[in-house]
Amino acid sequence: MDKKKLFIKNNIEELTNRYKAVAILSLVPIIHKDFVPIKKMYEELKEIYDEILNIVQQLCTKDEQKAVEEFDIENLPEYLQSIKIVKEYQEILALHYAYTKVKNQFDYLKINKMSIEFNSKEELAYLNIMAILIKNKKYAEAIKIGEDIAKVSNIATIWNFLGHVYYKLKQYGKALEAYNCYIKRNDSDVEILKNIKNIYKEVLK
Repeated sequence: MDKKKLFIKNNIEELTNRYKAVAILSLVPIIHKDFVPIKKMYEELKEIYDEILNIVQQLCTKDEQKAVEEFDIENLPEYLQSIKIVKEYQEILALHYAYTKVKNQFDYLKINKMSIEFNSKEELAYLNIMAILIKNKKYAEAIKIGEDIAKVSNIATIWNFLGHVYYKLKQYGKALEAYNCYIKRNDSDVEILKNIKNIYKEVLK
């Protein structure tokens, strides 16, 4: 390994170890639903991640930059592999713990929004936000998020959510299109077929 790569490797490893230490500390306030230190620690994690990106953007190739920004671990060179620590802990903090430990839906919404600020390609966080918007009947906002995700993602659940919202708004044509897109990706969901039958019943009244 040449001196430049060794320099990058050592600096990235130091930063990812700092990230890991802060992330582990973050688990305690998340468990206790103490939002103030959660936000403070997220800000610290974001600063560490920005330092990592700064090193990568200045010293690495464009392909390596893209792999880091997209957490594409498979395409990272060996000397950047420590970045997988960031991906692993971000998933725990922003998704699993938020989903299982934070019961207040507005705190849950905040945590998922912070996840997106950290990683704009975090699909599950968008779905979590969309689910909260639907629950609170903020259908226009839910549709906007859903349609934006659908342009860049192949995740099936988004079409289920969109179908549900369109059905609620009695936009049956769009609901059918969304449900059909969902079935193409997940044809074993019996409940969706029931929803489609209900749409036809409404249309044929």
